Amino acid sequence: MKRLLAALLIVSLVATACMGGDGEDADPTASAAGSGGVSTATGTDASSTESVSATATSAVASVGEMSPAEVFAQVGQALVRDGEVFHTTITVTSTAGEAYPDHEGETGELWTDEVWVDAGENAARRTFRRAPGNDADLTDEMTVLFVDGTAYFEDDGEIAAEEWRAFCPPGEPPELVAYLLETSCEAFGPAAETEESQLVTARVEPNAEFDGQPAIAIVYEITVQPAGAPSPTPFGPPASTPVPNVNPQRAISSFYVDSETLLPLAWEIQSYDHSNQEMLRLLATFDNEFVPASDLEAGFFDPAAFGYVAIDPLAALDDPTLDVTVYWLGERFEPGGDLPAVEIYEALGPRPAGGGPGDQVMIEYQPVGVDGTSFGFYLQLLTPDTWESQGSKLGSDLWQNPCVETEEIEVDGGTATIYQTYEPAADGSLPASADACPDGAHNRFMTIVDYGDTMLTINAPLTLQASGRGNESASDPYDSLEGMRAIVDGLHPFSRADSEQAGTDKLPMIEDVYAGLAATLEDRDGILYSTQTMTGGAAGLVNLRVTFQTWVDAREPVARLEFEGEYTSMEEGKTLSGTSHVIIRDGSEYSTSEGEVGQDEPRAVEAEGCYGQPEAIAVVIGCPGPTETSTTSVEWGTQDGQPVLVLVTAGETRGSDEVTSFLRRVYVDPDTFLPLFSEEEGVFDTGDGVLEFIVFEYEHEFVKRSALPEDFFELTAIGYTAPDYDAQIDEYFDTPVYWLGEAFAPGGSLPTLTLSGVQDDYSSPANFPNYDGFIYYAQADNQHGPPVLALEIWLADEWFREDGGSITLDALTSWPCNAHESLAAPEGSTATLYWWVEQDFGPDAVVPEGSPGCDVPGSVRYTAIVEFPDTVVVIDAAGSSSPRDSYQPSPYNSAEGMRAVVEGLERR
Repeated sequence: MKRLLAALLIVSLVATACMGGDGEDADPTASAAGSGGVSTATGTDASSTESVSATATSAVASVGEMSPAEVFAQVGQALVRDGEVFHTTITVTSTAGEAYPDHEGETGELWTDEVWVDAGENAARRTFRRAPGNDADLTDEMTVLFVDGTAYFEDDGEIAAEEWRAFCPPGEPPELVAYLLETSCEAFGPAAETEESQLVTARVEPNAEFDGQPAIAIVYEITVQPAGAPSPTPFGPPASTPVPNVNPQRAISSFYVDSETLLPLAWEIQSYDHSNQEMLRLLATFDNEFVPASDLEAGFFDPAAFGYVAIDPLAALDDPTLDVTVYWLGERFEPGGDLPAVEIYEALGPRPAGGGPGDQVMIEYQPVGVDGTSFGFYLQLLTPDTWESQGSKLGSDLWQNPCVETEEIEVDGGTATIYQTYEPAADGSLPASADACPDGAHNRFMTIVDYGDTMLTINAPLTLQASGRGNESASDPYDSLEGMRAIVDGLHPFSRADSEQAGTDKLPMIEDVYAGLAATLEDRDGILYSTQTMTGGAAGLVNLRVTFQTWVDAREPVARLEFEGEYTSMEEGKTLSGTSHVIIRDGSEYSTSEGEVGQDEPRAVEAEGCYGQPEAIAVVIGCPGPTETSTTSVEWGTQDGQPVLVLVTAGETRGSDEVTSFLRRVYVDPDTFLPLFSEEEGVFDTGDGVLEFIVFEYEHEFVKRSALPEDFFELTAIGYTAPDYDAQIDEYFDTPVYWLGEAFAPGGSLPTLTLSGVQDDYSSPANFPNYDGFIYYAQADNQHGPPVLALEIWLADEWFREDGGSITLDALTSWPCNAHESLAAPEGSTATLYWWVEQDFGPDAVVPEGSPGCDVPGSVRYTAIVEFPDTVVVIDAAGSSSPRDSYQPSPYNSAEGMRAVVEGLERR
């Protein structure tokens, strides 16, 4: 088998050499880029009493219930530090297992990898050094540069470039994390041969340990099942007794990360043979640090400084020695419909005389943005003489067989003939007569275009063989009649001018648009001043008109916005108006308002930004709203007869009682990326489906910063004052308040908290719940972000009445898979910690018995209840979520977090 644990091939070659065996040739680039990880530590069931540990770290609380892919994403974020580069030395050793009885237990050092990672720039540099005692046929030292998915390395005295891709397990880690794991990732390619199947299982072990250090382990087990052996089932042993001496070959790959920092500690691969004997164990350990980027030499991650000279991808098409006229589809081809966009992958030529099928040039196209594509098509160009003597054999069995139907299309300067037939049999044979042709639609297509001075083929097979699709509908959308017609229609003579124009018309990504806006704002002299007029309404209900003024100083960055608007109820004939003021700075958004429209009190919230830019810059175009779920694409369009970029967003927003489906178009200048006009249409639906529309018109200019007041971007300029939480607590609560003070720093792995909000009880005394109010805490480094801890304050009498807050306690103790224990509490009080597996069992589900040890998937949630003589405090750390950011768990949702809060409670 070709990819049966490809990592084991590397392990076997290198480890055999370390044990004194003969090492075969190995690819030095694979070794130089390689390192990955494994663990066999077993985590404790989080739903059991034993799993509640006061020493769990905040990182474990944050990622312990995530999938491997989500943990990998967090590790990727841990590599990012402003102005710093992650530097690690990876030492790789191997230990022989019982499968090598003459060498069992022997350990040897294989190599070291010194790696520098600039995660913010998606760049890395790796130097491979073979260990002195390793006599495998490997290079002694090699350096590989990795930038934006391309690896650069020395090849025959020159620096070559090659697309880099790691074969990582399901839920691939971010690119740079995969780069650190490359050797381990090689274990996870799909099974390549039909006589064997492959099963990969994954898990996260949040309470693992490596070398005595608390760790999180991402563990993958890969099993290759030989033909004839029963397939493993998810529960229990195989369904039948295995064939004697036939056991699946398997490997376990584990990656350990530090529980607190989420930086890599080690990876390990354990491989087992068909007798389930351990063959080899490959272990890599990481020695980490962060170094100032300024300490690295200039061009450290620059391919040009590394010695790479870019190859002109179109040189083969522009060669004056060619004897054909080159026809192509441009660098990018987008026919539309159901056919995806493709781009030129490579162009080869001129071919030496007499070589291959005689084509002078071959041009290959592959889908845009698809890594490891499963389809594509190619054009081959030949002279008429070569076609007559040699090239006409290209796919002749396919286009001359008795099942073929043809379609001719006149093209400029010639004729195209599309051949439609059937997939050959597994041995490459085709029917001998028309009577033996398969039923159903054709599923194999090729085309020959005769231009007179040039013969061109599309997807002419070099050898006749089955593609592996059988007689199913073609998985390649271009291997179809529609695909062939589109290619023929798009062919035209090659020219450099055509290529350059195509480059100018290439659509940017949405992130590129926002980055271009930031560059415009930073490069212009002065600050941006925009006025925007928004008009709109909901059919028959209201007319809305709002004037926005926006000032942006991109060098800070900081922004100020002024909203002045009014809306008229057409049913009541009443007009309401109001004004709002906003300052966006330092990751927060501060606002005040006056009049009948807008919030009543000053407000501060987290300013998140979007598409790689802070909100102080992104606000010029706008960001998806916190309750918005949408997708955005970039298209070409026109505005007042001029070409513009159009940001097309489709999605919905949700409120407490309504949902609005919308389609928004923002027209953007393709040079400055400033918005020119936008329009939005949606259906505001609370049951009646009311149509609404919004239109924005923009005007921009740049003004001198000195023309504005010195305090223009200060909070005092909009009348913002921080909330007086002390006064609010005095006003809102009728019972003595127990809290954590204005700041809470328990130490250890738990982050410092700061008081971030107070909420009154808005419910009627006759309604449940009748709590007295809430006190909220956010992380001190993100004071205006979502709260990570809430204290729900109750009057003791209200809590203990029959229909009072104790209903909450009953709910906690009746939830499936729950458990509880008493905690040390402040003097004069009692405290209980509750935890349970949060999940949706469904109406017909059978709830497992044996609480709290039921083994079911879900997220572990913690709550603590502290009962004082006059007050009851419910402590909750539910985390936060939004469509844009998905769920973010609270670092205090753990036994450790709850204990720390209980111990920190004090009477105000």
